[in-house]
Amino acid sequence: MHTRRLGRAGVAAVAATLTILGAGTMAHAETPTSAPSAAVACQPSGALAVDGAELDVNSPAPGVGNCFTFTGQVGDNLTVGIYLPGGAGERIGFHSKLIVRDPSGQVVAQYQGGHPQVQPIYRLAVPTLTTAGTYEVEVAPVAADGLLAARVLLNSVTDLGRVNIDGPGKLVHLKRIGQEQRITFAGTADQWVQLDLAGFDFETGTPGREAGVWFEIWNKDQTRLLFRDVLRASGRRELGPLRVGGDFVIQAWSVWGSVGGVTVSVPSMPPQK
Repeated sequence: MHTRRLGRAGVAAVAATLTILGAGTMAHAETPTSAPSAAVACQPSGALAVDGAELDVNSPAPGVGNCFTFTGQVGDNLTVGIYLPGGAGERIGFHSKLIVRDPSGQVVAQYQGGHPQVQPIYRLAVPTLTTAGTYEVEVAPVAADGLLAARVLLNSVTDLGRVNIDGPGKLVHLKRIGQEQRITFAGTADQWVQLDLAGFDFETGTPGREAGVWFEIWNKDQTRLLFRDVLRASGRRELGPLRVGGDFVIQAWSVWGSVGGVTVSVPSMPPQK
């Protein structure tokens, strides 16, 4: 377990390149990329259950992907977790093609890898579902002659409830790849606050990469970003004065296939000149 003070991490090093289409939830740090080419027919490969088991991805033929289904309800907030399993238990970032389609066949979320400037991902956020029915997740090689072996899973976005400023924190326990958890707190305009992490205990899934958690803090209506960074240890980070009052939402998900837990709270601090 780390005990050092937090240092600012370069978020660009872990940003995934994603295209999110349609109505969405809170904005994320990923950068859009161009749409992938027309999809090759993929092999039906089973049903994903929300917060259920990981399923295997194995290309049935060069350039051909696997298609999975899941049942979605209006208002569901979900993420797709994805990684390449290593021989010694590593969780290696996904760098191929991942597409989510709604019951009408429209693409609602997608990732296109295969380029050195596009970072691999472990997580694809799906915009809040606006249609009930059967959705499709396609996982496929980028190259026409490529083969792919991966693991895919479907996560609900978990609301852990509220914390009070200067009150006890809540445990963020990210044990599934691609999992996201959220905490809400209320503040007043010009109130000075900090983000406190205690008992940071995460294990990286990628050799040579330090375990970490991506944090974003938005106001409730998603118009103001208060904070965004990758944090890798226990400690406090000054957030400064809140520019508006009301509810704020802390979003957290791991980077580099990390799994573990940390207790998150929001202490106040004296105004700074």
